[in-house]
Amino acid sequence: MEIQTSLQINFRAYLLCLLCLLLITGCGNNTGSIEEDIDYTPYVHEHLSIRQALEIAQKENKMLWTVIGGTESCGYTKEFLRALTKTGFFEKYKDRFIFHTCNPSIPGNEGYWEILSPKAVPNSYIFNNRGNIISLYDYQKQNPLKFANSQIESVLSGKPSNPMMMTDYSMGGKRLLRHLEKLIGIARMSRSGNRDTLLSAQVLLQEVDSLSRNYYYYYLLTRIADKLGDTLLRNKSADTAYVLFAEKSSVRWADLNDSIKQYSSVYKREQTGAAKLLFEKETVQYGKIKIGKVYESALTVENRGTNPLVIFGTHTSCDCVQIDYPKAPILPGEKATVQLRYNANVKGVFLKSVLFRSNASNKVQKIIVEGEVI
Repeated sequence: MEIQTSLQINFRAYLLCLLCLLLITGCGNNTGSIEEDIDYTPYVHEHLSIRQALEIAQKENKMLWTVIGGTESCGYTKEFLRALTKTGFFEKYKDRFIFHTCNPSIPGNEGYWEILSPKAVPNSYIFNNRGNIISLYDYQKQNPLKFANSQIESVLSGKPSNPMMMTDYSMGGKRLLRHLEKLIGIARMSRSGNRDTLLSAQVLLQEVDSLSRNYYYYYLLTRIADKLGDTLLRNKSADTAYVLFAEKSSVRWADLNDSIKQYSSVYKREQTGAAKLLFEKETVQYGKIKIGKVYESALTVENRGTNPLVIFGTHTSCDCVQIDYPKAPILPGEKATVQLRYNANVKGVFLKSVLFRSNASNKVQKIIVEGEVI
């Protein structure tokens, strides 16, 4: 179902860069030392919502190139934009594109994370001047100019290349983009308090191809059914979402799962006789630290359940965070130590996440690592 142009901007406006808990937190490796006086701000809008940036692009009859990964929270994004400025990238394409970076603190920049699921930062999207997504790229340690040029040139040639294929979707290319468009619109509608709007969103969800119904699909269905007071559909959807979450270890959905799993009978059954993972603290605060050094911390983890606790693995938002965790089972009532190392290789404020997967009733437990590299 094609969403009307007048709504497309509003649909996207509400939804760009949700938590950046995995997104902001997804800042990657250092691009290298870029002189501090290289200023990208004459070219890149960084204090606008995606809706506002799209409006500018439409008025100027240009396309919008937006980078997910706000400069206020991610020093890496700053280095990336400075590197492009130094090469003349923005100057070269300024007549065809509006450039934008998503700072999650800007009102209206919530939500694209759940739908677009970027695997790395920077992660860039191109919208045409009608507000449709036509290209998506994730950074895979390429040369910054090569990364940005290849995306721009593929769009200008009329054959957008989209190397970022998301593992939670079974389709690719244009079909994938259309599917994302629909989910973005439904997600926006699901936030409404209007019953007719919620019913329309539910109908749109039913039209989604059954092969494309991933965790986020069932999460949206759970939330919509809850608002509509349909407890049977809500609980059934929550069960399906919870099982998908557990089977695929979809760590990026951890916060969403926490908000709906209380509706799942499967989750409730698992609480009986299960292990339970508990950290002494869930935030590691480094404060101001010096660039070029490695900082270490020790965290105490405890099994508050009735069965042995086994940590299966961890997921960190970038390789600047390294984790050593106990491989042996932690018996009920016992404690163990997790070692965390942070490599301060990029200046700026940082907010990283570490997700622990285990057999515990709280299958994914999150630790935040934050501070400022000076």
